[in-house]
Amino acid sequence: MGMYIIPAGLSFKERARRANVFPITLGPHGSNFDDVISALEPFMKRLDRGQEVTLQGGEKVLLCAFTMAYLGDMPQQQENAGMKSQRAKLGCRNCFIDNESRGDLFYDTFRNGRYHHQTLAMREVMNACITQAARERYATRWGLNLAAPSLIKISPALDLIMSRPGDPAHSEYLGLSRMMHSLLLDAILTTKGCQSYAETLRSFPFPPNWPHVQGPLRHLKSYSLSEHARWSLLQSLLQQAADSLTENPRRRRSLSRESQPTGTTQSQRTQGPRPGVEHTVDVPKESAAKAVLYLSDIKKPNMHTALHYPQLAEEYAMPSNCNVLVGEDKHRFFKKVIYQTNHQKVEREPLSRRTYGKPFDYYYSTPSPIAILRPTAT
Repeated sequence: MGMYIIPAGLSFKERARRANVFPITLGPHGSNFDDVISALEPFMKRLDRGQEVTLQGGEKVLLCAFTMAYLGDMPQQQENAGMKSQRAKLGCRNCFIDNESRGDLFYDTFRNGRYHHQTLAMREVMNACITQAARERYATRWGLNLAAPSLIKISPALDLIMSRPGDPAHSEYLGLSRMMHSLLLDAILTTKGCQSYAETLRSFPFPPNWPHVQGPLRHLKSYSLSEHARWSLLQSLLQQAADSLTENPRRRRSLSRESQPTGTTQSQRTQGPRPGVEHTVDVPKESAAKAVLYLSDIKKPNMHTALHYPQLAEEYAMPSNCNVLVGEDKHRFFKKVIYQTNHQKVEREPLSRRTYGKPFDYYYSTPSPIAILRPTAT
């Protein structure tokens, strides 16, 4: 587990650089998140309210570095907001939509939204319940965790809802893009259409420095997040190319046949009543199974969370400002560095060897959870 700082004042391009993601601490393997936050609490509170520090040249300044927002993937943000998992009955930390209504794209997220002071009041009601069972019933009914979020210790004044923005990268690319690609291959295109689509994608002129995506017919399930992202951009260009081809009436009819669902195409090709009946019995079995799958897909949290992107954009400009990709990249970097150590004190050595802890000597004369990660100079 790692916690990192990304300065909000940097441009989007600079924030995406690994060098501008600064580690606060690396929690020991298997450590409790609440314990790590408790260790950071005194240090982070001093930064939040402001502290006089001495720079390397001897100049004294007042350093005030408050937390603007906490970034994380969907499960982590649910915990950071003090909510139950996104798969719970009320698994949205931004509103009260239930798991059966997540496919409703016209749900009123304003009237049925969750708000900071409302959430705090609900926690007071829950904590006032006399028995543990009553508290658990209340928490389950409203999608709350029994324990308050650990980050309140560091930032008690931050909005519990708006300061825990969603991560659009994982939600859109590993979620919606993957589902739409599967839908295209499994339910929209026929076998012949899939082959034509794969051949077009294989020969499509990718932009410079873009690696080609793998063949979707065989490797779709092994696509990485970046491959789903590239496909989500290319599919609109492929659609435009298909639209230009449909200007020819004969080609339009050909493409229409290729894009018909498999069950419909086979039932149209059958001649006579009995073969038609057999096909309508066999084909719908597979189609019904796929229909159940896609009906369950539209109830996934990824489908609903996009309704909150406009509110996210009003608060943080582009939703991409809140993705965790650069933080995950930094964490992968530290995981690789661990193999270069003697596997003792693996949380401290990567920081001290890269001298990330050194600048804090100029800032703090008293020990802090970050300062103790750096070996004492001799």
